[in-house]
Amino acid sequence: MSKIIHFFDLDNTLWKVELKAWIILKNKPNNPLIKLNKIQIKDILNGVYKKEENLIEFNGNTFWISDNMFDKIKKKYPKIELTDLGVSFIEYTNPDYYLNLNIFKENIRHLIGEKGVEIGIISARYDADKDKNLLVSLKDELAKDGLEITKFYYVSNFFEMRTNDKINYEKMKILLEHLIGFHIKDNHFIPIKQDFFKEIHFYDDEIQNINVANDVQYYLEEYLRNTEDELFHKIIDRVKNYTPVLYTHLITNNNLNKFKTTEIKLVEPIRYSIKVDEHKTFKFKDFINKNYK
Repeated sequence: MSKIIHFFDLDNTLWKVELKAWIILKNKPNNPLIKLNKIQIKDILNGVYKKEENLIEFNGNTFWISDNMFDKIKKKYPKIELTDLGVSFIEYTNPDYYLNLNIFKENIRHLIGEKGVEIGIISARYDADKDKNLLVSLKDELAKDGLEITKFYYVSNFFEMRTNDKINYEKMKILLEHLIGFHIKDNHFIPIKQDFFKEIHFYDDEIQNINVANDVQYYLEEYLRNTEDELFHKIIDRVKNYTPVLYTHLITNNNLNKFKTTEIKLVEPIRYSIKVDEHKTFKFKDFINKNYK
């Protein structure tokens, strides 16, 4: 087992696939009325246009589109009503639309020839099975330079794009599991082993994902608060003995300096409740109340 792993996001980090969402007529779903770009898609999924009250209900999902989008459609089709419309993500869910794959080898080129490192994927894409042809193309291209992806994690499905915080959190949780060597369930570590790496590198183009990963020490302490005593002490010992390190690399548009890098060394928590034999919790405020009444 290697002691170092480099985890990469996919979209706009290792590859780019030109995909758009469609606004359609419900009775003609294969013919887009207009196509939406990435920013418009995120705004729709996150309810940004709700205040404009252009409600669309389609396939059990509720969306709001902007006045500008609806006006654009009405200019072409004056008799159309909101109840006639749907929002289709067929380009995202049907591999037949996965065209023009552009692999960003420049973001992984620095690992060519490196010994003793592994490569993994942590992506917010929606279905690894639907992406299998894309992933084969990526693996084949990297294999030309002796690079092999050994771990794959997909942390979302399409409509979870509405809750970006969950995606940020899920990516961070995978990183922390590998820094500690145990799985996380709900709000605590569990005694099921995960592959352990003393050094992890994480590459992503989304600043929100990087910011949450940079708070990995905070999440370590929060999970430890709720972890059973025996495992709690094992994790404390591992942190003290190995000092696991996470390096986050924000992908930039600067060709001379592709990454904005932050180093986070995990340390023994200094802000967790002190555990005692009676399985009670002694909090700092109790010490203050006891000694300074």
